[in-house]
Amino acid sequence: MRTALASPGVTVFFEDRMIQDSLTEPEDIDGVGIMAVPFGQASMRMRPPRPTLTIATYGLMRQVVETVLVQENIRTVDLIDLKTLYPIDWATLFDSAQRTGKLLIIEPDVLYGGIGAEIAATAVDWGLSKISRLGAPREVIPASPAGHARMLPSREQILEAIRRMV
Repeated sequence: MRTALASPGVTVFFEDRMIQDSLTEPEDIDGVGIMAVPFGQASMRMRPPRPTLTIATYGLMRQVVETVLVQENIRTVDLIDLKTLYPIDWATLFDSAQRTGKLLIIEPDVLYGGIGAEIAATAVDWGLSKISRLGAPREVIPASPAGHARMLPSREQILEAIRRMV
């Protein structure tokens, strides 16, 4: 939000209401305790020497996916936290997707017409052919935490999508 407020012109800012502030990582906080998130700069959360899959995600799903990867000891994945959806850090996505040849987009939003579709279409333009998406079904996402959680990709769905891709 701080970056949005400091930006000239019109900026649209959305914050996932299900993300708990207590889960903020120390590396996400600058020296004075303020979130420093530059627009258009993704974060490589995991980058092994020889990755076999690129996972692009953002928001609440970043925390879920990272937890699954750590708990399941999956160490062959480039995990990209997009941080901002416009502008997108295409360079980081392209570099990783070219290294792995595979892209899995996991989003906390409805798949239909979502940002994952735009990323997938761009990846096809790059010549990438192994692309998959995982997200919420085309339904209204409930406002209650329990209902909201049921709509998002589950741990099992995430693991199955990873297994299909690798």
